[in-house]
Amino acid sequence: MSERSELIQNFVSAGKRDLRPLLREAAGELHLAEEEALAVGAFMTQTWMHGAQSGHEQMLARADPEHVEPDTEQIEAHFRELMEACAEELDLSLPRTVSVWSFLSRAWIAGVNSSRAETLAMALEGDADVAEEALRWLEEERGP
Repeated sequence: MSERSELIQNFVSAGKRDLRPLLREAAGELHLAEEEALAVGAFMTQTWMHGAQSGHEQMLARADPEHVEPDTEQIEAHFRELMEACAEELDLSLPRTVSVWSFLSRAWIAGVNSSRAETLAMALEGDADVAEEALRWLEEERGP
């Protein structure tokens, strides 16, 4: 598997890992109907992906001085657009809408954190020879 394919697969897995329990919690807490839960899930996925992209851009900016930090105003504007679109589509009461926005915020933060973790893991793996380390550990276990 290529490094790019592995990175994509790791991000997909991280998204599922982060969003499944969050969506279950939102659906239960807000008593969402099935179609509402699907809509919230779609918005959470979009939000998570934007958080992941933002986290990745932050890591690149830290690693490469020539890479520009992400534009926080643009991030905030896009997040606000997602929250407004979600509110319009779901047409929930104000308290439930605010609760959904809280879940969207948590999805965004999860995306940022997962992106940072996956990017760091890939960088560490790239610098390490895992096969060589495993052989060394096996030899140490066997002894002289």
